[in-house]
Amino acid sequence: MLDRSTPWLLVPVKALSVGKQRLSGVLSDSQRQRLNHFFLCHTLEVASGFPGLDRTAVVSDAEDVLTLARSVGARTICTPRHELNGALADGCSFLIQDNASAIIVLPVDLPAIQPADLEEIADLGLHHNMVICPDRHAVGTNAMYVSSTFVPNFHFGADSFRLHQMEARRGGITPKLFFNKRIEMDVDLPVDLEILGDANQSTREPHRYSRAFGRGSTTNYKKN
Repeated sequence: MLDRSTPWLLVPVKALSVGKQRLSGVLSDSQRQRLNHFFLCHTLEVASGFPGLDRTAVVSDAEDVLTLARSVGARTICTPRHELNGALADGCSFLIQDNASAIIVLPVDLPAIQPADLEEIADLGLHHNMVICPDRHAVGTNAMYVSSTFVPNFHFGADSFRLHQMEARRGGITPKLFFNKRIEMDVDLPVDLEILGDANQSTREPHRYSRAFGRGSTTNYKKN
């Protein structure tokens, strides 16, 4: 059962036509847009399991993103900022002013994440003021729990795993580092599509990710 200590989920999202530019060499514009749409829908579906859409906020400068989020019952925060870390600062400020006691920041490009993973982050947050979940290289940050008592400067992007730990220490906090195989699997580069395709083939259940393109494989994309 959720109570007031249950964290909010904050999901920053770029315009569907803008996100994942680094995949433009292997995906057409329409494929990228379908992929971004899939990522947002998948994340909202996961959020409906935990912490619930009534405790999920999508922050974006893009009306198409905000409209989709509102249509399924998520809260929306409109920001004028295009840059991810600035949008997150706006989103956290808005939620804390609305009495959020803790926030899980979740990038949208984690196709393997499940509600149980978010619950585990929340459980860790009961004992730690900051929880940082790295990517599989332990270089980037793929999820983050912050308490309203100390919201760091966000550094999502290059070397963010190290920079977020430095932010925690600046606030006198020893962060909990949470390594989770599903959270570690993000999609930024063409090689990530191949890795995800390999993971798909090693399981019995076809990865829902491939439905974003209407294809059976995640490894053979090319320009239309």
